[in-house]
Amino acid sequence: MRILRQLTILKPAFSSLFILLVFLIAGCTKSSELTLVGTYTRNVIIDEQAWEVNLMLTDDGYLRWIPVDSIPGHTASEVRYRNEGNDQIVIYDDADCGTEAVYWHVVDGVNLNLLPLQESCLPREGAISGDWKKVNQ
Repeated sequence: MRILRQLTILKPAFSSLFILLVFLIAGCTKSSELTLVGTYTRNVIIDEQAWEVNLMLTDDGYLRWIPVDSIPGHTASEVRYRNEGNDQIVIYDDADCGTEAVYWHVVDGVNLNLLPLQESCLPREGAISGDWKKVNQ
């Protein structure tokens, strides 16, 4: 009976330890192990006005910058990307910029952050670098 009482007392401690272990394992997932594929959104400032823009990364390597509403002087843009590992993507086949770029990414399943590591096209950098929030679909 005494052993049963001790086990009953320890049960909450084991449950808490198990839950902590699950969170630790989940927290150790590298950004590159989470998928970039999805649609993300944020506001961009153009001519002192905020505009909502979506950024779509497809599983077949397309990155699409899509204004939600019509932005004067701006249209949707499509380029290619490939995941290079080490939390880096290469952007290529960009008709507007004509150069490749390398971006570091952090993705947590809800948010995406893109940071330019090698970028020579300032309009592209302004359009895609920074924080994006995943759109629930």
